[in-house]
Amino acid sequence: MKQKEIALNIRPIRTDNDPFDEDHVVGSWETPLREDAFERTDSEKIDLIEGHFREIMITLGLDLNDDSLKGTPRRVAKMFVQEVFSGLNPKKQTSRQAF
Repeated sequence: MKQKEIALNIRPIRTDNDPFDEDHVVGSWETPLREDAFERTDSEKIDLIEGHFREIMITLGLDLNDDSLKGTPRRVAKMFVQEVFSGLNPKKQTSRQAF
């Protein structure tokens, strides 16, 4: 089965009835980071996010004692710090390779 393709560069059709439809104003191409963004180590960030995500899962009613969910808060925290947002730290940015 072929996945549906999504065009990300097409603006949605604006409707006057949609209260959440607002124009996004670009103020800068730089990511807005706080001055203390890199004061914590990655390990400290992972520990904090793990605790917060554990609370989210508990709030959702998930049983964290189940074998399939036990390590999920830690895995999600590592994913955010080491993958999804890893490029925010200018010290960790590497040159991109051409493919």
